[in-house]
Amino acid sequence: DVRGLRQSILEGTPVNVSGSETLPREALLELPVDLLCPCARGGSIHEGNAARVTARFVCAGANNPTTPGAEKMLWARGVLVPPDFISNSGGVLGGTLEYAGVSPARTGRLIARAIEPAVRQLLKDADAAAIAPRALAEPKALARHARVREAAERPTVRGHLVHIGLDWYRRGWLP
Repeated sequence: DVRGLRQSILEGTPVNVSGSETLPREALLELPVDLLCPCARGGSIHEGNAARVTARFVCAGANNPTTPGAEKMLWARGVLVPPDFISNSGGVLGGTLEYAGVSPARTGRLIARAIEPAVRQLLKDADAAAIAPRALAEPKALARHARVREAAERPTVRGHLVHIGLDWYRRGWLP
């Protein structure tokens, strides 16, 4: 019964699907899986439960589902843990590019050409330095954010032209 399932989810009560086993939330993080995607709640994986995570790869689909301390613990055990602001950026990127009128195929090519190699290099660099990827990625991301913010606060002629070009592209006036 879909309405009953929806109501249980909204009320936060356990849902038991026929032939399934009901588990407490905490036990979900300890299941013997290769890939774990915490996607709903910040701080789900923390220093108190990181040692019980059995996944070999933790890929965030939410903001801050893994605390920085837990990321370090997992990385030290050989668990691959890209920072959430990288693994969780696809929705923002895709939505922004779609709003700008960029086709999904072109977005996919951009990700394959620019983002995938950058993430691969980040993980290689973190492995070589024996530190969690966040320790390398966060300072770079903050510096990039500062540059973008400064550029937005002091737009150049080029910036104005890019803005006009994007607006015209969205309206279909430019191919």
